[in-house]
Amino acid sequence: MADAGSFGGAAERLNTTQPNISNRLATLEAQLGLSLFARGPGKTSLTAKGRELLPMARETLNHRDAFLIAADAPEVLDGVLRLGVSEVVAHSWLKPFIAAFAQALPSVRVELTVELSRDLLERMQDGELDLCFQTESRPIPGLGFMELDQHAFVWVASEGRAPADMTVSEALAHHSLFLPAKGTQPFVEFQTYLTRFGLDAPSLVPSSNLSVAQNLVRQGLGFGLLPLCMVQDDIADKRLRAMDHDWRPEPLLSSARFSEERKPLLVERALETAQAVVL
Repeated sequence: MADAGSFGGAAERLNTTQPNISNRLATLEAQLGLSLFARGPGKTSLTAKGRELLPMARETLNHRDAFLIAADAPEVLDGVLRLGVSEVVAHSWLKPFIAAFAQALPSVRVELTVELSRDLLERMQDGELDLCFQTESRPIPGLGFMELDQHAFVWVASEGRAPADMTVSEALAHHSLFLPAKGTQPFVEFQTYLTRFGLDAPSLVPSSNLSVAQNLVRQGLGFGLLPLCMVQDDIADKRLRAMDHDWRPEPLLSSARFSEERKPLLVERALETAQAVVL
């Protein structure tokens, strides 16, 4: 309730019904002889006593989870991990992470969201996610930060689209260039590169969906600046080829973001699993 903000939100997160949540809370408040939540139209908030007891409640739950892990009973530890990932992470080490996490905590369900990093961070701040693996490194008040991996970029074109020795600068005036979305680190660095050398890119196509950009490049509609993790199979199978380049952006950092105020054991185990996977 404290995290979800409403009976409906808590019911959805715990995979139960709103009346069930309401009845459980009413029973607890009756046993304690005090009110933990103030009910209002469309909104539920903690009372002063509820705010006082919340840290102890979190600590109690964490101790319970830690006990189950120490007792070698991870299958008893249930719950939901609301995980957000950026597209680059989804195309790199997400699959082995999910497999390793499922092996470590088989009864925990991962509720997955794939979005732009900036959208994931907004959802983290709104309490809609427990953890996210994303590619923005700017400081966010209230969110912890753990560096995980780096992703190199490569310029690619479909086989036969242009001479094999054509460089990026030579391609600017004659071909569409598919890049990551505006405001992202690679896009900003590319704009800086253009300005520094007085170059023009009349057919620049920023995309918030890199998979779509990858497909368009495969079809021969232009060149692409894409993460190597996304296109390495295409390069190996000769659907795409890496271009000669006179510039490319710095590798993109992927990192974990989590609430500094509440970091349950599920999040801690997920962070440990992610670190082990990306090594």
